[in-house]
Amino acid sequence: RGRRPKVSVTQVVDAAIALADEEGFEALSMRSLARRLGVGAMSLYTYVPGRDELFELMIDRAYGERTASDPAQPWRARYVHHARQALAMYRSHPWLVHSNLWRLPPGPGCLGVSEDLLAVGRAAGLPTGTGARVSSLLESYIFGIARGEIADQAQAARSGQSSDEHWAARASVWTRYF
Repeated sequence: RGRRPKVSVTQVVDAAIALADEEGFEALSMRSLARRLGVGAMSLYTYVPGRDELFELMIDRAYGERTASDPAQPWRARYVHHARQALAMYRSHPWLVHSNLWRLPPGPGCLGVSEDLLAVGRAAGLPTGTGARVSSLLESYIFGIARGEIADQAQAARSGQSSDEHWAARASVWTRYF
C-alpha cells in the first residue's frame, strides 16, 4: 500500500557510508543524508529508526568488507591477515573509530569476522574463552593504532604541521632534558 519507496535501506546505508567517508562522522546527520538522497529527512525514518541504528548498519557493512582468513594458512598468518584487514577497514572508513568495539552490532558482517577470528583461535589450539580474548586483544590493538593515525591526520590538517614536523620543532626539548 501507499507510494513506492524512492530508495532502499541498502541505498540509505551506502549513501551514509559515502557521506561519512567523504565529509567525516560529524557531517553525518539524517538531514544531510536526506539531502544526499534527494528525499525528505523524516522519510528516512521509514527505512531506519534513527541515527544509532543507521550507524550500526554502517558498521556491519564495513566489517562485511573484510575477507575471511584462509584455513589452509598457519594460525599466525591468519591473525596477521585479520590485523591487516582491520587496519585497512579503519583507513577506508575513519568514522569507524566512533564505534564501540564492545557493542558491535550482531549483523552478518561483524559476526562473520568474529566467527573467523574464533576459528583462528581454535586452529592455534586455544580454548574458546582464550581465543575470544586474543581476538578482542587483536581488534583492540588495531583499533588503537587506527584511532591514533586518524587523530594525527586530523591534527596535521588543523595545524598544517605533519607529525614529523611537530616533533622536529620540539627537538630541543629532548636534547635539553634527556
